[in-house]
Amino acid sequence: METVTLTGRLYGQEVDVEVPVYGRCPLCGGWVYASSPKAYGCTNFPKNKCPLTIWKEYGGLLLPEEAVEDLLARGETDRLDGFVTRDGSRRYSARLRLEAGRVAFVRGESAPGQAAAPEDE
Repeated sequence: METVTLTGRLYGQEVDVEVPVYGRCPLCGGWVYASSPKAYGCTNFPKNKCPLTIWKEYGGLLLPEEAVEDLLARGETDRLDGFVTRDGSRRYSARLRLEAGRVAFVRGESAPGQAAAPEDE
């Protein structure tokens, strides 16, 4: 995995921090990194308020880092297993797609014996 050096301020002092990156932002070309414990974001957010956010969890599934890399490189993931409906009653499989900087479920793909991605998710 590639790393980049980010410069910021900590207690009034300028500091450099090396962070792993998962690919380029499709909106502005900045680097995408784990910006918080719950999300991936763009290094250009502080400068130009780039709105790209990829949450680390969707539908009860913690996204593997490879899925984040696929979203950034190809615009979608392979089918992922283990999503759970909001009420917790069913598990399902789906692909994720990055559309205009937002992550969306790709409907209609399911593993044999599993429900397809529900329309209300």
